[in-house]
Amino acid sequence: MAIPIDNINKMRALVGQLLALKAEYDGLRNEYTALDIGNVITDADFEDMTKSQATSAVSNLDTLFGSISSGVDTNLYRFSDGSHRV
Repeated sequence: MAIPIDNINKMRALVGQLLALKAEYDGLRNEYTALDIGNVITDADFEDMTKSQATSAVSNLDTLFGSISSGVDTNLYRFSDGSHRV
């Protein structure tokens, strides 16, 4: 059975959102790294976790976003609806 075009368009929109989210994460990650290297982040900065737990979560996100190829020559970029291209 063929996939209705509406579903394909929804998938394309999700890929566009994913690529936009990855770009935003990359910028935030750079800021987090600079703060972490400068020993500016402490346990007191978090209400419900420790610095170690936050660092572990960021590492998990690095793994997730690191597996996403988002360059202009990738199929994900081509498949997206273009919403991430600002």
